[in-house]
Amino acid sequence: MRVGLDVSAAAGEATGVGVYARQLAVALAREAPRDRFVVACFAAPGRASPRLEPWPNLEPCRSRVPYRLIGRAWRALDRPAVERFIGPVDVFHSTWFTIPAARAPRVLTVSDLLPWRHPGWGPPDLPPWPRYRRLLGRADRVIAISEFTGSELLAMAPEVEGRLRVVRCGVDLARYRPPAAAEVETLARGLGLCPGRYFLVVSRQVAAKNLPRVAAAFRRAAPAGFELVHAGPGGPLEGVRPLGYLPDEAMPALYGGAAALLLLSLYEGFGIQVLEAMACGTPVICSDRGGPAEVGGEAALRVCPEDDGAMAEAIAAVAAGGPLRDRLAAAGPARAALFGWDRCARETLAVYRELVP
Repeated sequence: MRVGLDVSAAAGEATGVGVYARQLAVALAREAPRDRFVVACFAAPGRASPRLEPWPNLEPCRSRVPYRLIGRAWRALDRPAVERFIGPVDVFHSTWFTIPAARAPRVLTVSDLLPWRHPGWGPPDLPPWPRYRRLLGRADRVIAISEFTGSELLAMAPEVEGRLRVVRCGVDLARYRPPAAAEVETLARGLGLCPGRYFLVVSRQVAAKNLPRVAAAFRRAAPAGFELVHAGPGGPLEGVRPLGYLPDEAMPALYGGAAALLLLSLYEGFGIQVLEAMACGTPVICSDRGGPAEVGGEAALRVCPEDDGAMAEAIAAVAAGGPLRDRLAAAGPARAALFGWDRCARETLAVYRELVP
C-alpha cells in the first residue's frame, strides 16, 4: 500500500496538529515497514520543512504550491488531484481541515470544531460551517482524535456517523519520561528557572487557551516563591514569564522541573501536553471538559476553566505539595502509557485498510 499523508501542519514550529502529523508519520512507517508513506508538505516557502525521523519507507515530498493557494482550489473546485504533486497513492490522509482533491479514497482527521463552535477563535481562512459540512461529504473516512471531537462531529454533522472513526492521539514515550535531576538542573539554569518552583503552560497564545484568566487565577492563588511560565508562540502577558518556542529536546526537562502543567482551555479537542507532562511524572491541572478531561482522566486534577476561584484553589493545593501532588505525579506515567503512538498508528492503518483491502 502506498499512502499519501499531509504533514503541512508540522512545518516550522509545530504545535498540536503539527505534532500529531509528524509523530503519526513516523509511527506509521515503523508499524508498517512493507507499506510506503509519501509525506506531503504544502507549507509556504518560508516555513521550514517538517522535522521527521528518517525511515526507509518514508518519502518526503515538498510542494512548491503553498497550502493557502492549493487549499482554495481544493475547496472550491475539488481539483487538481493531489496525485499530480505526489504521484499515485492507494489512499490519501489529510491531517488538517482541508480535504484535498484525490483520485484515491480520502481520509480526513478532525482535531476539533473550534472554528465553528467559537467563530473567530480558529484559522481565519476556513469556510462557514454549512459549506464545510458539505465538504466533509468528500471524505471516505473521518478520524476524530478523541471521543469528545467525535461527539462534536455527530452533533453538528450526524450524516458522518457511518464514516466516523475515533483514533486518539499518542505521546512519544521514548522521549517523554521522568527526566534525570541533572537534565532538569541544566535546562533550568539555562532558562533562569528554579526546578519545582514554576507552573507551566505549553500552548499557543490564542483565545481558546484561556491564558489571561489562568494568569489571573495564578495571581489570586499567589503561591509564595512560584512563578507562571509560558512555553510557546505568543506575546507578553501580565504575570507570565514567556519562554518562547522551545525545541522538542528541551521539553521533557522543562516538564520534569515544573510544579504542575496547567491546561485550562475553554475548548480543546485533545491536549497532547497533558500526556507529555504525565509521562514525565509532572502533575496536571486541566479543564473539566473536552479533550483534556478525557485524556487526563482520574490522573489529572480537573477544574472548571471559567471558575477563577476553583482554578486558584487547585493551583494553591498543588503548590502546597503533600498527598495530592504525590498522587498526581505517581498516576501520570501509567495513564500516559495507554496512549503510545504505536497504538494510534495501528488503529489508523486499520482505517486505511477498510478502504484498501
